[in-house]
Amino acid sequence: MYISQTNLKLTSLRLNLSSTYMALRFWWTIVACILVGLVNLGKGNTEEVTSTVAAIFFFVNIATVPLLSAMVPLITERAVFYRETLSGTYSRFAYGTAVQLAELPFNLFFGIVAWLCFYFLVGLSMDEGRMIYFILMSLATYWVLPAFGQLLAFISPNIGAAVGFGSLLLTLFTLTMG
Repeated sequence: MYISQTNLKLTSLRLNLSSTYMALRFWWTIVACILVGLVNLGKGNTEEVTSTVAAIFFFVNIATVPLLSAMVPLITERAVFYRETLSGTYSRFAYGTAVQLAELPFNLFFGIVAWLCFYFLVGLSMDEGRMIYFILMSLATYWVLPAFGQLLAFISPNIGAAVGFGSLLLTLFTLTMG
């Protein structure tokens, strides 16, 4: 599909990333990562693998909260989305792409903040390769989970269905960590 630059810019400008939504994600990331880091303070360099795996499990669990909160801004502006797509102002593909592009800097920022708040407190390996790998996995986690929540918002008929289905999937993800 062809996406014009004007179409993409217009969609990005109309996208409302509310300050409440971003503040929730920001403070949740900082407070939760510091708490998990303090609970597991210095356990990353020990021979007790279970503590390290538990710390990383909770770190990944922290990143699941944006999955549910990412749905709300998209569902609240659904009427505008329908009106603008039906009038031909922009395509659905352009809207979805603009949502991802508008969130990308925030997702990268949250991934780095989470890594900084967690990695050194737990005392994980200072090997350069392992640090880079952990950063990349943090960035991927903080990008994929909100994108998945936004996908659920697009395919669900209302916010109740989106949150209910998202909660069910979060439970399954937590049980299988996958």
